[in-house]
Amino acid sequence: MEEKRRLNELPNELILMIFSFLPMFKETVATHLISKFWEEPWELEPDVMLDDDDESYESFRSFVYESLLSNDAQILDRLHLKLSRIDSASHINFWVKSAVYRSVRKLRIHLFGKTLELPSCLSGSACVTLKSLILREVRIEVVPPWFRLPSLKSLHLLSVTFSDNESASSLLQICPDLEYLVLHQTKVFGSNVPALSTYKTLKSLTLRDVSINDVPSWLRLPSLKALHLLSVDFSGYKSNARLLELCPVARLLGICPVVEDLVVKRTEVFHSKVPALSTWRTLKTLILREVCIKEVSPWFRLPSLKSLHLLWVKSSDDEAVASLLQSCPVLESLVVNQEMHKNVLFKVVPPWFCLPSLKSLHLLSVNFSGDDSVEMFLKCFGALEDLVVSTTKNDNVMIFNINVPTLKSLSIDNSKGRRDYVKKIHGFVINAPALRKFDFKDTFSNFLTFGYMPEVIKANIQVICDQSEKFIGSLTSVQHLSLCSLTSEAPYPRGTFFFFLEHLELCTCSARWWSLLACILKDAPRLRSLKLKSCSQENSSRIRVKMEEKRRLSELPDDLILIIFSFLPMFKETTATHLISKCWEETWELEPDVMLDDDDESYESFMSFVYGSLLSNDAQILERLHLKLGREDSASHINLLVKNAVIRSVRKLRIHMSGQTLKLPSCLSSCVTLKSLILREVRIELIPPWFRLPSLKSLHLLSVTFWGNPASLLQICPGLEYLVLHQTQVFGTSLPALSTYRTLKSLTLREVSINDVPSWLRFPSLKVLHLLSVEFPGYKSNASLLEFCPVARLIRICPVLEDLVVNRTEFSSKVPALSTWRTLKTLILREVCIQEVSPWFRLPTLKSLQLLWVKSSDDEAVASLLQSCPVLESLVVDQEFNNNVTFKVLPPWFCLPSLKSVHLLSVNFSGDDSVESFLKCCGALEDLVVSKTKDDNVMIFNINVPTLKSLSIDNSKGRRDYVKKIHGFVINAPSLEKLNFKDTFSNFLTFEYMPEVIKANIEVICDQSEKFIGSLTSIQHLSLCSLTSKTPYPRGTLFFFLEHLELCTCSAGWSNLLSCILKAAPTIRSLKLKSKHSDSYWKNPWDKPTDVPECLSKHLELLEWRKYEGTEKEMEVAAYILANATCLKRATFSSRYHGMLREKELKKMNRVSETCHDLISKRWRGLSKLVTDLTIDDASDRFVVYAYLLNNAQTLDRLQIKLLRYYHLASDINAWVQAAVDRSVREVRIHLSGHALELPSCLTTCKTLNTLILHEVRIKVVPHWFRLPSLKTLHLLSVEFYDGGSVASLVRICPVLEVLVVDQTRYDSVMVYNIIVPSLRSLSIGDSKGKQNMETSSINKLPDELLLKILSSLSTKQSIETSFLSKRWRGLWRLVPHLTFDDELYSIFFTFTRFVYTSLLFNKCQVLERLDLKSCLNCCWDFALSINDWLQAAVNRSVRELRIDLFGRTLKLPSCITLKSLILREVSIEVVTPEFRLPSLKTLHLLSVKFSGDETLASFLQSCPVLEYLVVIQTKDDDVMFKVVPPWFCLPSLKSLHLLSVKFSGDESLASLLQNCLVLEDLVVNKIKDDNVKIFNINVPTLKSLCIDNSEWKRSYVEEIHGFVINAPALRKFYVKDTFSNFLTFGYMPEVITANIEVICDQSEKFIGSFTSVQHLSLCSLTSEAPYPRGTFFFFLEHLELCTCSAGWWSLLACILKVAPRLRSLKLKSNHRSDYNDPMICLSKPSVAPVCLSTHLEIFEWRQYEGKEQERKVAAYILANSTFLKMATFSSRCRNKHHSMFRKLKSMDRVSKTCQLVID
Repeated sequence: MEEKRRLNELPNELILMIFSFLPMFKETVATHLISKFWEEPWELEPDVMLDDDDESYESFRSFVYESLLSNDAQILDRLHLKLSRIDSASHINFWVKSAVYRSVRKLRIHLFGKTLELPSCLSGSACVTLKSLILREVRIEVVPPWFRLPSLKSLHLLSVTFSDNESASSLLQICPDLEYLVLHQTKVFGSNVPALSTYKTLKSLTLRDVSINDVPSWLRLPSLKALHLLSVDFSGYKSNARLLELCPVARLLGICPVVEDLVVKRTEVFHSKVPALSTWRTLKTLILREVCIKEVSPWFRLPSLKSLHLLWVKSSDDEAVASLLQSCPVLESLVVNQEMHKNVLFKVVPPWFCLPSLKSLHLLSVNFSGDDSVEMFLKCFGALEDLVVSTTKNDNVMIFNINVPTLKSLSIDNSKGRRDYVKKIHGFVINAPALRKFDFKDTFSNFLTFGYMPEVIKANIQVICDQSEKFIGSLTSVQHLSLCSLTSEAPYPRGTFFFFLEHLELCTCSARWWSLLACILKDAPRLRSLKLKSCSQENSSRIRVKMEEKRRLSELPDDLILIIFSFLPMFKETTATHLISKCWEETWELEPDVMLDDDDESYESFMSFVYGSLLSNDAQILERLHLKLGREDSASHINLLVKNAVIRSVRKLRIHMSGQTLKLPSCLSSCVTLKSLILREVRIELIPPWFRLPSLKSLHLLSVTFWGNPASLLQICPGLEYLVLHQTQVFGTSLPALSTYRTLKSLTLREVSINDVPSWLRFPSLKVLHLLSVEFPGYKSNASLLEFCPVARLIRICPVLEDLVVNRTEFSSKVPALSTWRTLKTLILREVCIQEVSPWFRLPTLKSLQLLWVKSSDDEAVASLLQSCPVLESLVVDQEFNNNVTFKVLPPWFCLPSLKSVHLLSVNFSGDDSVESFLKCCGALEDLVVSKTKDDNVMIFNINVPTLKSLSIDNSKGRRDYVKKIHGFVINAPSLEKLNFKDTFSNFLTFEYMPEVIKANIEVICDQSEKFIGSLTSIQHLSLCSLTSKTPYPRGTLFFFLEHLELCTCSAGWSNLLSCILKAAPTIRSLKLKSKHSDSYWKNPWDKPTDVPECLSKHLELLEWRKYEGTEKEMEVAAYILANATCLKRATFSSRYHGMLREKELKKMNRVSETCHDLISKRWRGLSKLVTDLTIDDASDRFVVYAYLLNNAQTLDRLQIKLLRYYHLASDINAWVQAAVDRSVREVRIHLSGHALELPSCLTTCKTLNTLILHEVRIKVVPHWFRLPSLKTLHLLSVEFYDGGSVASLVRICPVLEVLVVDQTRYDSVMVYNIIVPSLRSLSIGDSKGKQNMETSSINKLPDELLLKILSSLSTKQSIETSFLSKRWRGLWRLVPHLTFDDELYSIFFTFTRFVYTSLLFNKCQVLERLDLKSCLNCCWDFALSINDWLQAAVNRSVRELRIDLFGRTLKLPSCITLKSLILREVSIEVVTPEFRLPSLKTLHLLSVKFSGDETLASFLQSCPVLEYLVVIQTKDDDVMFKVVPPWFCLPSLKSLHLLSVKFSGDESLASLLQNCLVLEDLVVNKIKDDNVKIFNINVPTLKSLCIDNSEWKRSYVEEIHGFVINAPALRKFYVKDTFSNFLTFGYMPEVITANIEVICDQSEKFIGSFTSVQHLSLCSLTSEAPYPRGTFFFFLEHLELCTCSAGWWSLLACILKVAPRLRSLKLKSNHRSDYNDPMICLSKPSVAPVCLSTHLEIFEWRQYEGKEQERKVAAYILANSTFLKMATFSSRCRNKHHSMFRKLKSMDRVSKTCQLVID
């Protein structure tokens, strides 16, 4: 693809996708005007919406007949007719008929109350595709009796009226298969409605705002399962009628015998006279919303109801709700939500109330009558497992007692109340011994009691209660703990141990969180994950502990040091760490993992080490003790070593004695903590009868022998669960019955011989059995069925076995029917021969089967085995070491309907048909893994699986060179999402349409590029390695969703392939280039793209290049990407060797992105010593030495020697090759630029060399003794021989040569070659000629993309003038996407207009990025017409940004769907038409713009639905901008609003404007005096940043009330400067972090009291002493800047210092003139120094310091009380640093010794 793909070359599928975003069909049709290419695509649009409200009747009708009839879409998905005119309705039949011809599926008709005659074309067989019909505001008079809708499934009647009841019934009668019916304000049911067949098929019925007078007695809905009654009115209710007649709703429910889901909203259902109906018996789900339950009859029952929702339900009777619940005997889920009602729902809990089957209960804002009602209510649920509680302040419950023994999950939210208001005891008492998951959030309670909960695994707790002793001490088995304890230091009793805790998440809000963390770390030895965070809590006291110094190695906590010790293999190495420092002298004594081995030193030194170190170990719990003792003397001390471990509660013990005798230590009998015991190469004496291991769970006997009865060892382990036997004899005929067998869950037998299995032996709890190389020598062929199959007897004694692994253990053909087969879920057969499978054999519960190297003697054996697994989901077949055919014959009865995952690893088939047949039998297959071999008997591997979601293929075991026939794959998987494909063997590939693929990893060499990846149009992640294909997809393919691309640089044309993909993938964000294979194509030229791809200019952020070698071609590609990737953030380059990276050249490359950083990691520099691919190039002598001397790779894959300057001796080349041969080199390349080469003699001894490439080399003589015994590939590129015999001699020395490539050159002296090689398989002879590039570098050689960027920075006139520079520049100005026109350079307007017309006419840029138009010349008669033409031309070219400055003249803007930014300056807009739309506009600037009408501005803004940024600026002479804010006005997406000197009509217009900005986050206001606003009301809940400037006028001019009322609870940044207002009110703003305030208002009580969370405060209050209420506390304030302008500034400072305990920085300054600086009458020092001065203040700065007496006293007080002060800076207007006031400052006392005094 040589040119950039333009809009006209998009495929039809993508164009149709673009059409789907257009709201109206008319806009779709209008696209045919774009170009000739777009004249036909709109005819394929499958979604048509017609609305006659936008134009006249004649134009609408002509549009329909000219466009709709031309639509060629074969299937019309939807037709929507919205017709408001009577004339339009008369043509409905013709338009619908056109849709029927195209198999319309959905039809929607909206006639605004007019009469509809159903189109006859819909009836009968004429339309069999219509599935959905929606009628809205339609009047239907008569439905013909012959009319039918046979395929209609869904019918919606919204505000539909009928002439009589017959029409209503007729409409339902024409839909014989109707399943879904929705009625809204439509009457259908009545007393005279006939019986219809439609009612029999109806499955769902929704009635909303419907009135039902009566329900006919004959009416039945036999198939209805879902019934929704939403605001249904039963007006025919009569009090004096019979029982059924006085309850029409009961009659409606009575006609639905199988209804399962019932939703009732605002409809009365339950009262005292509801009859007994069969409907109640089938209900499974019931939702009651806004319903009043008056009375529930005693006979009322809901026997099948499992889920009940009571949402905002009222009850008039105390026991009404309890009676309703009692009528549900099998209820499992109950949700009660009373958030919008304050009445008590559970007033009385009757004694008969009980719900034995309830498992899930949600109580959301439920009010009770008291504490007893809660406790009694929860006691009624005997099987409750899940409880969710959301409490409120007024729920009448003081102590919420939860005593539920069966509870497994508990979630409590009590954060709606405030802790400050709690006067009485409020809290929770929780006792749930079976609880496993616990979520608790409580910011209100002051009392908590948690009972013993040993089963809790995951807990999330956030509380402020002080009762730490009873907090989490019961959660000893917790594994995941998230804790936020604001006031407690250690919320558990001392001695608590969290042994199972692995993941801890701790909040750092409390005062001593670090101490709490240290405690938990000590008590949680198995902690693997730690997360620290700070939760933002309101009105909570928290102190953050500051880490002042960096933690060094010696300051690490003991817990972390012990984790470091766990990585040391031997205990001796751990002990040696005491020599590091004094801090480490005692830490090793806490190590919980000890391994002792006496094989490394003498007996004396070993024993001295043991007694000197192990006995000093102070670890309270010893995790593991490993004894590896090879000497007899060492074995005698085992009892002492084990006893020491038992004292420390050892948990794992491993003893390896190399065949010596072991007497079990008696101390183990008293050890209750030992869980695992491993004995290896041990001989065990007699075991005493009193010996026991009561807590042992796991026992491993590896090569263990016994003197006595081996069963005695098993007898001492009553609770054993896991047993492993390796070369150990335990089972036998004399084996007694042991209780151990009852608890055993897992048994592994490896290399064990079993003579017989006793008949009484049972393993009732065994679930896992591994038989690995087990022998049965007692096998007898003449015995009964069970006797001659001992393996069957072994399996039979395991009645609940689930996992079975068999390795090298024979299954006989006469295996009996056992109950064990019914419980198996996983079966693994390895190296087993399947001879025959009996017909009765069944594995009914098996879900996973693995056949590893399995043989079968019968053709149908494997198929029969698979067929015996009806619920099999996962199958793995691996035949790597077997050559026999696994699937020889697939019987016709073979089927695997539940199989979801299949792995075929080196599996042999009988042919292509067997593969296809096997996959067809897997009807639900989702995951397929194929590892193909060369001799699998399959030529074309056909994968046709519609349900497949993941596919992985590996066909890289064969070589492409040996392929003689057609081999390949045909893949058709329309549901595929993930594809991994590696194929270096096939020569045929076909990928069908796979639109769902998201991620693909492809590596192939197939040449069929047209059928390669063209179907992966929806891919997001693509990794591609195509060795031979240039463009593996058809032309026109667009990868619109591709974001991450990984490309291999192995192929000849990889750079051109990269260019093509960059053009076809406009949204790429990440690009990775790397080389997976050998690359010999680096000389191929690269065709640069003529235009910059869109992905580079807009989206690319990450560039990574692995194995970058710095060749000319690679540097050219890298420079192009760096120069055009505008949004690039990171570029990473790495190479095989540091010398190849060429860092200087990379860093010198131009980067257009200012944020781009290049990364050349030092890690890669160190790894270069271990690379296996080495290149020696004499372009850098230093690198030659580096490559030869420093490479330490043991095996070298490739050595490349490239010498351009031939001054190297032959001995140098021989030495380099010798070094490579010593490292088993596999490939050697030598390039000498035409110089002579003497073949290195060391190659004759190299048995690993497979490839030799000689390039531009002269070879004179080949010695007769020279041999290359293992060489298979030889390339002779431009090699010069003196005669043909030399060639023959060189070829003859390669006895196993298979591939030979000879490339002749123009100076080759040999014309005839004599080649005789018996083993040769591939021969290639070519002719190449050299090329020279003599291009010069100048500005004319720059790419077009860079030149266009240069021209874009110039004005349009200057861009055109550059065409005279040279031919290279002649046509570039026509492609510039930025146009700027300014008539200041023209004296005549006509000249200016002619220039603009000419520029727009000749500009060929299809997408115009920006148009800047500025005109100040006198207007002429055609000015408005010219402006409109220019703007329309810009709109036609999809302009993105417009800037217009007309100096007050009128402008009429056209609609534009691509415009994103608009700047209008000094423009007048008179009228905004209803058709005007700017649907994509996000940024709008209105600078001195005038709007004529009252609602013109509102209409203009309303036409911008996605507007996010709005700036409005007015001058003093401008009129009122916002006159009227209409009720329909709304800006739903506006986030930033700037109102600078804007005038309003009054206070209400401003409030209405802000109220209609629903998501406003940023507001800037520059207020003026004459803006007609007295009280500026800012009530924006979403506001985050607010800036106010009201300093234009002074306070002396204020006569009336002026000011601000601000309510922004989400505000974070606040800037206000107000010297004019006399009224201020700030609402509660708890999120404010930074505030800068300068006001003169006297209302101090309502000033900054709401900023309790502020961290940075700058305050200038000229008149207020304390601008906040008494008792306010600024706990988070760290930086304070105070103005010293007011008279009482010191009093204000003293007040703030008292209430800001964490203040770290204080700055004093004077912002105003001296007339504000009233003298201070007196200075009252605080009686007690503020906390901030004595604990936190570090920086003190005083600007405009004058040295007055009062100022000196303040400075002296601060310096004398600031204990941690680090710097004090004073500056004054006086420039004499030796002034007396500075000398007095230096003489003041400073309590901080580290304080530095600075005089500026």
